Amino acid sequence: MNEYEFELIEEYYLNGEHRFRLKEKKSNLIFNVSADNIKEAAKKASQMLSSLKNQ
Repeated sequence: MNEYEFELIEEYYLNGEHRFRLKEKKSNLIFNVSADNIKEAAKKASQMLSSLKNQ
């Protein structure tokens, strides 16, 4: 899996979900994911970005 560098924009709770907004530093794409912690959020965002690049 590719390594990406993310910047935390926002961390919040919505309807009982812990959510994170992360910006990928090189592309400036923003990902909004639910996760238990920042590490899991970055992993989910990395998977999403890898999936986009493979299409």
